[in-house]
Amino acid sequence: MRSPPQSPIQVWGRRLLSLAAVSGIAASAWLVVAWRTATAQVCIEPAGASLTLLEMGELRQTLRRHQGDLSAPMRLTQDQLTFVLVDHLAYPVSFRLFGDRLEMFASVPTSRGCANINYVGGLAVEDGNVRLHPQRVRVGSVVLPRGAANWALRQTSFASLRLRDDAFLRAVHRVVLDNGEAEVWLNTSERLW
Repeated sequence: MRSPPQSPIQVWGRRLLSLAAVSGIAASAWLVVAWRTATAQVCIEPAGASLTLLEMGELRQTLRRHQGDLSAPMRLTQDQLTFVLVDHLAYPVSFRLFGDRLEMFASVPTSRGCANINYVGGLAVEDGNVRLHPQRVRVGSVVLPRGAANWALRQTSFASLRLRDDAFLRAVHRVVLDNGEAEVWLNTSERLW
């Protein structure tokens, strides 16, 4: 017995559903392969800040001087920013600042090894809330599509610095990247270092 003729809408509807199912399976397989490729057996240690003892002393004076004047921001270079944050972040991180953007390299341990993350884009902190505007995110050798990077960054747990256990991170009120430097405003005059 022959089936009744189908309308073009039914035919195209079935084709679109089949295409959607195949696309979903392919995307899932890509994510599995990409995650396996993205994680490495070895954590790559980011390059640390290269400050001389004299520069470290000057930075400490700048930090202490700023703490007495909350109306003006601290202006930190990429090496100073990396040096200041190295003890306050959960994972090794290094920064490179250019214009109003930054490049961040982090090495995050996972159950399968290590996710070596390279982020390029904007960063702003307002009232302790972190906003990232990715231009490129790479995990290992896998470059994430911009939509996936935006979604992944929204899922992260560091959206509010006020929720952190670290007193220095909780004290960061505002950060603006400008002319290759980070302008950092604090919200407390307590001694943090």
